Amino acid sequence: MTTTQLTRLEQLRLTTIRRKLDEGKSLRHLKRTYNPTKEELALLDQLPKLSVTREYIEHPLDGDVCHSLLQAHEDGQLFSDKAEANLRGSDFDEDKLAVKLRWTDEDVLSFADRLVGFVAERIKEGSPLFQESCAELLSSSFFDDCCTLAGLDADRYRESLSFKMKQLNKH
Repeated sequence: MTTTQLTRLEQLRLTTIRRKLDEGKSLRHLKRTYNPTKEELALLDQLPKLSVTREYIEHPLDGDVCHSLLQAHEDGQLFSDKAEANLRGSDFDEDKLAVKLRWTDEDVLSFADRLVGFVAERIKEGSPLFQESCAELLSSSFFDDCCTLAGLDADRYRESLSFKMKQLNKH
């Protein structure tokens, strides 16, 4: 069976499993929740890929939204009224379960600038809740790109934020 032969419900179910995996859920948990077959697990990598073009970025719906859509579909509705109302005004792609958003160059620069500032604020707050995720983000190439777009030297900025995290962890 190929992804083109999947029914709407099967595709929604597989996409929900894929998104949950991408979000860090364990395969063991997903097997208990969705009970996928070996054949279904093999199809996960064949699901339609999201695309990024100069005009738009396809943002995937998160796993919880996919799960809600799956439950609504299993109950005989394609979408719940609330979900349908939220998605109707957007460029929603039902096959990929993604929303096409248009990002201008200004939007991207603003996002990058605000993200590096947000990370610095979370680190300075010293909340253990954010320490692990901030440390992960600091070591990513995505953070390097955001720093570059924000006009910062990524290595120096990372170094100063890492030093601040070490200081906070000593107390």
